[in-house]
Amino acid sequence: MKVLMKDVKDGKAIISGPSVLNIMLHGIGPKSEHIVKWNHSMGNQISEPDMIRIARRVLRKADKSRKLEKFLPKVSYTKDIDRRIMRLRAMLGLDNEEKRILRFIIIENLDPLYSIDDLGDYKSAVIDIFLGIHHLAISKERIKHRNITINSLMFRRISGGKVQGVLSDWDSACNKETEGEYNRDEMYVGTRAFISKDLHIKKPLIHYEREGLVRKQIYPKHTHNGRNGTHTKMMI
Repeated sequence: MKVLMKDVKDGKAIISGPSVLNIMLHGIGPKSEHIVKWNHSMGNQISEPDMIRIARRVLRKADKSRKLEKFLPKVSYTKDIDRRIMRLRAMLGLDNEEKRILRFIIIENLDPLYSIDDLGDYKSAVIDIFLGIHHLAISKERIKHRNITINSLMFRRISGGKVQGVLSDWDSACNKETEGEYNRDEMYVGTRAFISKDLHIKKPLIHYEREGLVRKQIYPKHTHNGRNGTHTKMMI
């Protein structure tokens, strides 16, 4: 997955970066902060924007105040391209047996959770995320994120300086209808190079979701160097 930043010129967002030229995105205000990301998803995989919409609908039913759904990222636009029609695939001699979709997503720009230097804000953001994944897991749809990492634990600041915890990167998520789907080499659908090794086995244990969130709290605890917000890199 690659991430591109947007610049605003004359009220229009201009995306620039590797493999992307002269892409104009209309309807995004100059004060908005968004990123564009793309990945090569399996054709039989529910798209990340669709999964976020399903999750948002589930949380609205569970919480009429709509507080729970705020832990989901805001998607502004999405576009899918069938890679089988792209000449580049044929030129590179890539295997055509896998049906993959080139998917572009415009999504809000969020900050990493580990960059919060206030303990109260940090705990509030973690609780937001925990409540969100809990209510999705126990819902009739049984939605699971399946790829909770340091990079997917994020937050946004709202009016008054308050923070909201956000769980991003839903491209490996599943519900009760897609939980057991594999591609032809019996790997779970998703961006395989970036998902937990526990997802490469059949029927991951139900506690992996919550356990993954708890384990990721080790990272900021052992890398934070005080209230200046600096961190020491550490891989776990």
